[in-house]
Amino acid sequence: MNDLGRAWTMDVLADEAAISRSQLSRLFPRHVGTSPAAFLRNERSRRMADLLRSSSDTVETIARRVGWTDPSHASRAFRQVHGLSPQQYRQIYRP
Repeated sequence: MNDLGRAWTMDVLADEAAISRSQLSRLFPRHVGTSPAAFLRNERSRRMADLLRSSSDTVETIARRVGWTDPSHASRAFRQVHGLSPQQYRQIYRP
């Protein structure tokens, strides 16, 4: 999942890993410690946090760069991971 902006689905991920979708659903949590969806949300949120600290791009632009097409969804997912909205995070952590 190096390309966070890609439209990742279970089928796409299973194809990339060359295993069945059911095998992926079973093995991913065992080896990574979380579901593929949670992993992707966490990675996109981590990358979004990096960009909020280092870029003056809008939150919407940053959300799209990390693969979220809906800014509202991005904000909710970001808050779920970081406990703050993207705007609050930027105000607190941007140098």
